[in-house]
Amino acid sequence: MKTSILNRATAIRPLRLALVAIACGLAGCGTEPPARDVAAPTSGTTATENEVCRIAAELLGVDRARLRPETSLAELRADELDFVELIMALEEGFDVSIPDDEHEIVLGSENWQQGMKNITMRKLAATIDKRKQAGDKLRPAP
Repeated sequence: MKTSILNRATAIRPLRLALVAIACGLAGCGTEPPARDVAAPTSGTTATENEVCRIAAELLGVDRARLRPETSLAELRADELDFVELIMALEEGFDVSIPDDEHEIVLGSENWQQGMKNITMRKLAATIDKRKQAGDKLRPAP
């Protein structure tokens, strides 16, 4: 399953890259946030948070031990394309659909640089849980 998530995200990457390029008119696009130390996972995390951390670590090529629920995408030096690919991988991994308006809520800002600071593994897990409770499923591929 690990490979299928990455393969699907990679197969759709050109389309997502084009969409991100269009969105790059937003302030902060293409800038790198400062690196910060990231602590090891903490106890008391939910199963969804653990799985979000696992998928994010795999997709972003970071050590899983670096991630905890409070880790932001900015701390992982993720950019807009990484965010889009992570959303796609989470949708695939959890069999949910996260609409674009949810992306904006998760970002919490029109500024991508600030948005990457706002997005934590916990916030992504909460979004996944919300979509699962709503019964949202991925639409089958045509």
